[in-house]
Amino acid sequence: MAGDALKLTCKVNKVTMNIKWKKNSASYIPRANIGPRLGDESTLYIKNVVPDDSGVYSCEAHNMAGTVSSTVKITVRGKPLNMSRLWTI
Repeated sequence: MAGDALKLTCKVNKVTMNIKWKKNSASYIPRANIGPRLGDESTLYIKNVVPDDSGVYSCEAHNMAGTVSSTVKITVRGKPLNMSRLWTI
């Protein structure tokens, strides 16, 4: 829901050399804060999401054996209006 926080975590194994986050296949995710890798995890965080943050997010893990990825589709909906406030007299 718009205004909420989004936190995605990617768990990898110890031999993973590189982790890349993508949104809709693009490497640049303007509103995302991607934290440093801590052990076997990488985290993508967006504070106060908006509908434009909707999309397909992926985490790609690279090592000498190759590349694997995991994806999730995120849909951000606007908050419902409080109709009682609109009609207060």
